[in-house]
Amino acid sequence: MIKIIVLLSALACVYCEVTCPPVDPTLPIYLPDESYCGTFYECADGRAWKFECAPGTYFDTEKNVCNYDVDCGNRRMSTFVPTSPQPPTTPE
Repeated sequence: MIKIIVLLSALACVYCEVTCPPVDPTLPIYLPDESYCGTFYECADGRAWKFECAPGTYFDTEKNVCNYDVDCGNRRMSTFVPTSPQPPTTPE
């Protein structure tokens, strides 16, 4: 069941700027997203697979896991883009 969830949450990163080695090393390679702290990539078969951390956690570049209390530096904490509030509509 967990494998299915992981497979569904992984997205192949075809046009991303992450470069992975063509051959997998013994240990997995995890790379942070350059813009968003809650996003990271796992290299497999020369491709970067994009993952999102669970809500409230961020990719810890020192431990290579999603964690609490992470120093995100200049990376954004969220991929959520707020919209301007819209005035309520009144029925005609």
